[in-house]
Amino acid sequence: MAEYKVFVRNLPFSMDDDSFNKLFADCGDIEECFLVHKDGRCKGFGFVTFATEEAMNKAIAMDGTEYEGRNINVSKAKERNSAPRERKEYSNENKLMVKNLSFKTTDESLNEEFAKYGEIAEAFVIKDRNTHRSRGQAIVRFTTEEAMKKALEMDGKEFEGRNINVYQYLDKPPRRDAPKEAEEKPEEPKEEPKEEAEEKPEEPEEKAEEPEKKEKKEKKEKKEKKAKKEKKAKKTDE
Repeated sequence: MAEYKVFVRNLPFSMDDDSFNKLFADCGDIEECFLVHKDGRCKGFGFVTFATEEAMNKAIAMDGTEYEGRNINVSKAKERNSAPRERKEYSNENKLMVKNLSFKTTDESLNEEFAKYGEIAEAFVIKDRNTHRSRGQAIVRFTTEEAMKKALEMDGKEFEGRNINVYQYLDKPPRRDAPKEAEEKPEEPKEEPKEEAEEKPEEPEEKAEEPEKKEKKEKKEKKEKKAKKEKKAKKTDE
């Protein structure tokens, strides 16, 4: 049995299920209507299932309609058996990482600030899993690359009392610092053999002095023997 479901996004974060239902009530009979929430707050998107294809098409025709200052996006929802494809659509393209935010920044104020650069697919403050408090960071994803690049102008600008950092989000954060440290480590053992090589040649020089001392001792002994013989010879003469 066909499912006449639509996916609605770019909704106000203040929206509730009742107002969401009323928004599409004129399209036709609604079988199911719900918003997606996180921590008790709307994430800005939801789903509506209609009883007929005609009602669904009327809802899709509302794509781009302005609602409370936002142009909502309405499209036919993917069927359950094509869920993996739907996940591919949610990518890190056109996504920005925002840091050094005020801890008082909310999803709403963040969305309002970046909405001037283009249509936003999602914008939310990153919170600690345990305390549910802001970590001073956020994610902003635009529907187009052009809007994302324009929003990069916010980098270094003041927002709610802080100079925020804005840069393009990467699928895998660069981890090139660790290899650099590994390259520096081999230099340490190279210095040790050099010091040893300088000390070793000094040893034979000390050894070379020993035979000279022996020669001197032998000469002294010979002189002493001669002196003793001469003394004995003088005594015998007397």
